[in-house]
Amino acid sequence: QPGAAGPSGTPQGCADALATKGFKPNELLTAYGIDALRGQGYAGQGIRLAVVEDGGYVQSDIDTFTSCYAIANPVTPTLVLTGGLTEPLPVNGEATLDIEVALSVAPQLAGLYVFESNEETLADRIILYAAPLDPANTGGAPVDVLSSSLGTCEQSLTQSYVDLMEHVFATAVAANVSVFASAGDSGSSTCYHHDGTTQAQSASYPATSAYTTAVGGTNLALDASNAIAGGIAKYRAMRPVA
Repeated sequence: QPGAAGPSGTPQGCADALATKGFKPNELLTAYGIDALRGQGYAGQGIRLAVVEDGGYVQSDIDTFTSCYAIANPVTPTLVLTGGLTEPLPVNGEATLDIEVALSVAPQLAGLYVFESNEETLADRIILYAAPLDPANTGGAPVDVLSSSLGTCEQSLTQSYVDLMEHVFATAVAANVSVFASAGDSGSSTCYHHDGTTQAQSASYPATSAYTTAVGGTNLALDASNAIAGGIAKYRAMRPVA
């Protein structure tokens, strides 16, 4: 049945990785057709990618990952601190995962820039998203892609904050920067997911912005060749109907 537990595919990786649950890079690359692009020589060359994070990472974890999965010649991430940060944030599993997935898909990026903020205020978040658009923060060359796995219950945001963020995203689009944002973990129940009490329907921002591409996920079952044997759309960003 779609979404039900099924064949786990055929994973590849080091022994420690194979002893853990979860899909491995080779499985996902095949399932989503990325290995076909690899076969044509596409591995992220010439593309500069920025990710925005509210947590940190350590390079040794990234090195262990790329070694385990035999990812050849991966680009080394460049850390950029924003919002008054003077030292990297503590390690955050999501930040580490974002980097690892990026390197799994496009290991030979021309640049991978990791922007961190402690997000003590909404202004910090605006600065976090705006910083990748300043070439001074990315070695003098503009980025091509801005990716965010962060999100907030849309209904909880002030209009002034949204207006400023929309200006940032409109600027990105005008500069030919593609912006991708996670649709979140709870669809239209994002508010409840965040505070455990708010019942009102509200999706996750900035996935709902007209200037971003909302990215959902799927609950997959793979066959032995790592092709998709079944699955259901798990998350979807939708603006609730008033």
